[in-house]
Amino acid sequence: MHTTKRTAALVNVDLTQTADLNEGDLTEDEQGNVYVVLHDCTSREDAVAEHLVPWLQVNGDAYIADRPWEDDHDWAWLTFKDLIAYDPDSGEAAVCFNYTREGRADMSKITKRLAMQAAPQMSIVNTGDEYDVYSNAVQTYTELPTDTYVVRWQKNRGFYLVRHATPAVDEKTYGVHDDKAHKVFRRFTESSRNLGVILSGDKGLGKSVTGKLICQLALGNNVPVIIVDMYINGIAYFLASIRQRVCVFFDEYDKVFAYNCREDFDPSTEMLSLFDGVDNGCKLFIVTCNDLQNLNDYLVNRPGRFHFHLNFNYPTPDEIREYMGEHLMPEYMDQVEDVVTFAQRVSLNYDCLRAIATELNAGEPFADAIGDLNIVSVGKTMYNVTITFADGRAPIQTNMYIDMTSTETSKYQLETDYEYIGYITFNPIDAEYDEQTQTFTLPGSKAAVLLYGNSDNEEVPATAITIVRGEQNIHYASPNSVVREYACEDAEPMDAEQAW
Repeated sequence: MHTTKRTAALVNVDLTQTADLNEGDLTEDEQGNVYVVLHDCTSREDAVAEHLVPWLQVNGDAYIADRPWEDDHDWAWLTFKDLIAYDPDSGEAAVCFNYTREGRADMSKITKRLAMQAAPQMSIVNTGDEYDVYSNAVQTYTELPTDTYVVRWQKNRGFYLVRHATPAVDEKTYGVHDDKAHKVFRRFTESSRNLGVILSGDKGLGKSVTGKLICQLALGNNVPVIIVDMYINGIAYFLASIRQRVCVFFDEYDKVFAYNCREDFDPSTEMLSLFDGVDNGCKLFIVTCNDLQNLNDYLVNRPGRFHFHLNFNYPTPDEIREYMGEHLMPEYMDQVEDVVTFAQRVSLNYDCLRAIATELNAGEPFADAIGDLNIVSVGKTMYNVTITFADGRAPIQTNMYIDMTSTETSKYQLETDYEYIGYITFNPIDAEYDEQTQTFTLPGSKAAVLLYGNSDNEEVPATAITIVRGEQNIHYASPNSVVREYACEDAEPMDAEQAW
């Protein structure tokens, strides 16, 4: 004898929602039980004998392996009688058939049928004389909805946008960059044309975090964000075709759009017209780069294309103290000054500070922690060096690579105007660091300066040598700061008032 498996889920079938479905359509309740929808039924028995069985005779093979309903309607009634939801007032019925013990339903086929049934039929998109047929899932907008997107391209499709995770800012920005991010976006809201910002500096200094912060400000003001993480020929024209206020984020632009030596091609050239704003759009362009030398010459010092340029320097002693104070446990705060002293001679970004804080919080002494961490000297750092002389001759200003952690006396070439003019010998460890000016000072007595003469080389006593990390501030000095220029050989050093 055939039996049925009872289910209490029938009470969850809402027959008021089935009137819009066709006879034989499938529906399901919150527990995922599948039902056949039936209309105009006069009784529960009628629902099975006169509605369900005829439907099963046509469609049953797609769902149930056995066919007991072909010869014996009574058996079908016994099979399904406990699985019927019936409303005598409306005549609506829903029969659950995926619980029969002998005639088990093929749930994969049922799921597929439900999906096909639920899918809208089609949508026609007309472009000129051409008509493209899509599913009804196609939606059209007059403007890009507020969200985060990434640009993609396929051979037979061209450019398109894909939804992307919203840039998350899970780190605090130190210094003034938080205020600068708000300033950039505020200026964009006031602008009627494209506006760009370059965020430059070494790795791990907060460029990407600041860029993401600007993106979040855009999203919060209903401005969509488009991320560009690869170069594809024609991408500038695609971005220009988006004629609404959007924020376009190019992270590590100097790598993604780097000059291709093999093909003698500069992808950045294609982007110039986009940045110019000749596309009549109003876009906010955010560009981050690690090396300014790799940026196209027509981007730097072009405020018409990029209105702002925020340069990210290594944390100052006060910023290091602030960071460590927020990330170190109280019992390890006595090692903060060790970190500050170490950072005077070794460039520590925020990734390094985070790693150091982790080790110190684990109870590691600073000396042991720094010896095991992936913070190593892989090369010397560029410094701006100024040498003043006791005999009053013009100071020499030059650049040189120095390892300020070295304890060895070394000889360094002096070069001005691409010409070697002598050398200086000193031990970097003898230089003392001034925290206020972020400058190393070396007494003249600790260094030997030899200048090449017309005939004999001449050793000249130096008064002092000042050493400043290169490109600490790439912007022009403000009136109340010291101006350091590469003066000609006979020029006197200028103070800030003379320069302005």
